[in-house]
Amino acid sequence: MKQTTLLIVLCLLFAAAPLRADYIIFANDKPGWIAAAGGVPYLIEDFNDDTLNAGLSYSGSGVIDSQVWRDWVAPGEGFGNWYFDTPITGVGANWDLTPAGAGVGIRITLIYSDYSEEVLPIEIPNTASGMFVGLFSDKPIIQIRYTGGSQVYSGNTDHSEESFTMDDLVYIPFGAGGNGGPIGEVPEPSTWLLSGAALAALAWRSRRLN
Repeated sequence: MKQTTLLIVLCLLFAAAPLRADYIIFANDKPGWIAAAGGVPYLIEDFNDDTLNAGLSYSGSGVIDSQVWRDWVAPGEGFGNWYFDTPITGVGANWDLTPAGAGVGIRITLIYSDYSEEVLPIEIPNTASGMFVGLFSDKPIIQIRYTGGSQVYSGNTDHSEESFTMDDLVYIPFGAGGNGGPIGEVPEPSTWLLSGAALAALAWRSRRLN
């Protein structure tokens, strides 16, 4: 039932916005994200100490706590910005939005090297517990922003705030595949899938709108 609900929530959110870049999103499918990297090594920030990786920085209210990144967002307040000194083509992380009950979820915005912005068409579900969400883009990404989402909340003490943790932030520099662009080819379009372990997975590609 939880997996079915997750698919419905993601499907509704996924259909909410157009895209301006070719990219593929992986929801609850880290093996798929790693496979899409085509064997190119990825960098990882595991938050096991108080120092972020070189070339990685952050602004906002989050902190490293107990070897995870801990933060909160709410509608109209609370945000986090992750900056990459070297533009990246792939990024992902494990998300847990259960610490204070279901809030409003998390909206993700990509900022590209030309300073254009794009809101992802899916939000991190407010029921996510250790859920991996990652993507590859054919445009170099220099910043990722997260803000409060638009989901129905329940059980949260202040009825809107989304308290969450993030762990194992993985990312790959743009052009790391050696071709000066994104790694390999962006996979062909596909539909909603369930992984072999019955995990909800999303793989999707979109063309820039004219």
